[in-house]
Amino acid sequence: MKRFFLLTVLIVSILLITACENTYITSAKVYIQQQQYDKAIEMCETAVAQTPSNPDAYFILGKAHSLKGNYREMNDAFDKSLALSPKNENDIKYLRSKAYSDLFNSASQLSNNKKYDEAIEKYEVATIVAPKRHEAYMNLAVAYLQLENDSMAVATYQRASEAMPDSMRFPYNMGLTYYNIGQYENSITAFTKVIDNSDATSKLYLEALFNMANAYAMLKQEDKALDIYQKALDKDPENTMILYNMARMFIIQEKYAEAIDIFKKVLAQSPDDFEANIQIGNAYLQINNKLIDDFNKNLKKLSEKETKERKDMMDGNFKASLPYFEKCVELNPDNASAWFYLGTVYVRLGETEKGTEAFAKHDELKAKGN
Repeated sequence: MKRFFLLTVLIVSILLITACENTYITSAKVYIQQQQYDKAIEMCETAVAQTPSNPDAYFILGKAHSLKGNYREMNDAFDKSLALSPKNENDIKYLRSKAYSDLFNSASQLSNNKKYDEAIEKYEVATIVAPKRHEAYMNLAVAYLQLENDSMAVATYQRASEAMPDSMRFPYNMGLTYYNIGQYENSITAFTKVIDNSDATSKLYLEALFNMANAYAMLKQEDKALDIYQKALDKDPENTMILYNMARMFIIQEKYAEAIDIFKKVLAQSPDDFEANIQIGNAYLQINNKLIDDFNKNLKKLSEKETKERKDMMDGNFKASLPYFEKCVELNPDNASAWFYLGTVYVRLGETEKGTEAFAKHDELKAKGN
């Protein structure tokens, strides 16, 4: 009988504890209905302290915190509830989704009003509440960039990349950030990851190639840059940005004939591109500068025939440059440099009157600060 009595006492004790626990949770639910969230939280904390293995206690605690706007505390309570049991998983997903929307919308409004510090706090919490949602990470990094906190922007992209390793948008943006702050080696590393893990037919793959080439160009590794520009061009043969940057690389390497060929491809698509026109004209002048230097150095050694051939070649380059400079002053009549180059070509071709007029226009524009 004694053993029976002790067992009965034990059962009664368990029932009493359970009854107390349910009372606290029930009270918390009532307080939530009455919008007395602090009291609801207090009841749940008591329930948790008494029965830390009860997933419902943590769930109601998280719900109370969510209604009060304590999203970090909400998230922590939901994590503990799910660790004990999946029974409240659907409700937790709903409440987390709602919390994410509230945080994201509020942070976006703050960002629009340039209150970046406050926006950052909300975006940060949003990434904790929904670590697999990319929007908050993106906007969070942008907010850091607005505050010129580049290191935190990079750290944000890194966190996002770890949370969503299949998305190449984050390492791509990391590469852009590194590029913009002059860390070109790091940007190349980031772009390489994108290239190695992206569909070779995707827009992101092409953009990563293009920007990697730009980074090599900034590191003055022109041959490497040109090789990658060519790979990008093979993917998109009519991309004028790629063509333009390739041509600039050839200019830097003093490969003016190659640069002219590429810039002409730009003009085939955009004949009114001022920069391409003036670059072609200048490339012809640069070719002639080399020819003139060589001509003057070897003048005494040249035969009459060779002398004529050299002069004809130089005249040919001046004539070839002329329509491009004429196009430049047509497109931008207030550009002093274009008038100067045009005047130079006119004089070299023996059209002295036109050259004088062009130089006068140049002087007039320079006086105006153009």
